[in-house]
Amino acid sequence: MHTGPLVDLIVFLLGLVGAYLLLVRPRLIRWGATDDEIKRPYPGAQLIPGGARSSTTMAITIDAPPAAVWPWLVQMGVDRAVWYTWWEVAALEPEQFLGLRMSLDLRGRRFDPKRRPLRFYTDSLWAFQLVELPGGRTRLIVSGYWAFRPRWMRPIVGVLLLEPSTWIMQARQLTGIKRRAERTARDPQFLTASISSA
Repeated sequence: MHTGPLVDLIVFLLGLVGAYLLLVRPRLIRWGATDDEIKRPYPGAQLIPGGARSSTTMAITIDAPPAAVWPWLVQMGVDRAVWYTWWEVAALEPEQFLGLRMSLDLRGRRFDPKRRPLRFYTDSLWAFQLVELPGGRTRLIVSGYWAFRPRWMRPIVGVLLLEPSTWIMQARQLTGIKRRAERTARDPQFLTASISSA
């Protein structure tokens, strides 16, 4: 029995959504991360009251010590790299942990999370954890915490907008940090030259 083009289109779209949710999304939100890295506690929970662990945890192994990775991370945040101007440094443990916080109302204006919370807002921590590995290597794990009001919108905004855009940006960022840090470990002058030319 033929049901018509509209029903066929709806069935096709539902199939695409199902395939994305069951097959593609699980790989995107844990790009490079191990089961242990996803399940174990991640630093920074206390910085986002009422926040939940981010649905994404991504990681990469870098063939360089934390000291060669760290300079490439601390460039992010307000008054640093242009892409990250809304993010403020919220936690800093040199060569171990960098937490960047963004607190915005839903019109894109910053607010002070220490004051009474707004009805509609997003408050999040984007965090980078460096774990020293044997052989002068580093495991860089990126995750965080997120509070979003109204709560009912969080899964919609997260799955439809943030997860795909985070994967695109974060995977590229991690591979770029890996490339730069490994080059810095081989040639320390590379870092100096890169910073002075920026």
